[in-house]
Amino acid sequence: MSRTEAPPLPEPLRVPVADSHTHLDMQDATVDEALARAAAVNVTAVVQVGCDVAGSRWAAETAAAHPAVHASVALHPNEAPRIVHGDPDGTARQGAREPGGRA
Repeated sequence: MSRTEAPPLPEPLRVPVADSHTHLDMQDATVDEALARAAAVNVTAVVQVGCDVAGSRWAAETAAAHPAVHASVALHPNEAPRIVHGDPDGTARQGAREPGGRA
């Protein structure tokens, strides 16, 4: 299986569930394609995890555009010291204020 080829879908789950940790920005599929595959197996919501300023902003923007996506606005502990010192205006926290964003 190549990186661009998605694995076969499993059987649909019996009840709707949410995926609590996704990285939609780190895959070859579009957000719409990934959400359609998730919905096909009864995953009806996902939490897009931001690990840095850019990723958190992307998560918040994606959540605002897709009702099934919820954003986790965060800084990875290994990156936090570097990011916080390089983020004096607090843009890392601004994503939590976006529709769908959570810190």
